[in-house]
Amino acid sequence: MAEGTHLTGMVFNLGSGIGRGPKIWAGSITLADADTLDTGLDTIEGCAFTPVDTAVTASVTSMLIFVDGIAGGVITFQMAELDGSDDDAVAEVAWGVVVGSKR
Repeated sequence: MAEGTHLTGMVFNLGSGIGRGPKIWAGSITLADADTLDTGLDTIEGCAFTPVDTAVTASVTSMLIFVDGIAGGVITFQMAELDGSDDDAVAEVAWGVVVGSKR
């Protein structure tokens, strides 16, 4: 299991919180199957990730990204190809949004 590579990412305050309180993390990462993402948050309430096709060709298959587990502010991913091939070990770029809090 490896850490996903942060390409971009920021944490924003929700409401009037500075320091502690509700936050939203948004960014893009490179990850492969069983990789993790440390958001820097203490808890995660919800998240959504979508793959980004960086080279769209007729041979590109669609990738599914699943959240396999959440522990504190760390997300573990599971990936799969829609065509059933075993290319999930190849790093993919994904965009994501995570809502959580900082204590």
